[in-house]
Order: sequence, then structure tokens, then C-alpha cells
Amino acid sequence: MNRFFTLNKMFFLVFVVSSIITFFIVYKDMDSSFLHKFVLGYFVFRISYFVFLMSYAMYFICKIIINLTKLKLVELRKRLLTFFYRFTFFSGTLFLFNFLFRPTEMDVWDLSIPIGLSIGITFYDLMFFRKKE
Repeated sequence: MNRFFTLNKMFFLVFVVSSIITFFIVYKDMDSSFLHKFVLGYFVFRISYFVFLMSYAMYFICKIIINLTKLKLVELRKRLLTFFYRFTFFSGTLFLFNFLFRPTEMDVWDLSIPIGLSIGITFYDLMFFRKKE
């Protein structure tokens, strides 16, 4: 049990440090002659950061699924209903803003933001905390 908590902390720490380094590189706009000396290192960093983000996302998805199987049926129904309500609200808000500000650019792929927000808000505690008996 303590091993998983330490692994979670380690993943989160590496994620935060990698994000800070990435934001610093983007903020400083390092497409200058300084960066040309380190193109290979920067390219390797970007690829490794992408691989790390994907493995981090898969880790959390697996952790959520494992913790979802431990929930009681009533709790699971409550969470799924909450997810559906939030997804409907975020989708409606997004389509309303798209209709008002960008009426010609409504797309089905815009649903990725509402579904990500809904999943993240509804199941956030299952990523980090175990259900106490």
C-alpha cells in the first residue's frame, strides 16, 4: 500500500518538474541560435516528455478503473450520473459559446474538452486517494 503512494508521489513530482521545464522552454521562445546547439537534446526531451505524459495518463486511467471496481453500486451510479450532468452542462456551454462567437466552426471534436473536464472533476479523488473502509 505504501509502495503505490510513493510511486504516485514520484510520478507527480516528475510530471511537475517536466512541465516547468517545458513551459520555460516555450516561454523563452528558444528557437534561436542557442537552441540550434542543443537541437538533438531538445528533440529527445520533447519525445521523452510526450512518452512520459502518455504513460502518466495510462497510469491514472488504470488506477481509476481499479478503484472504480472497488466502489459500491450506489456510489458508482451516483458518480456516473454526476458525470453525465457535468458533461451535458459543459457541452451545452461550449456549443452556446461556439454558436455566439464562432457560428461557422462548430465541430464534433470539440466534445473532447467537456468529456475530459467531466471525467477529471467527477473521478479526481479516485486517482489519488483510496476509499476508506
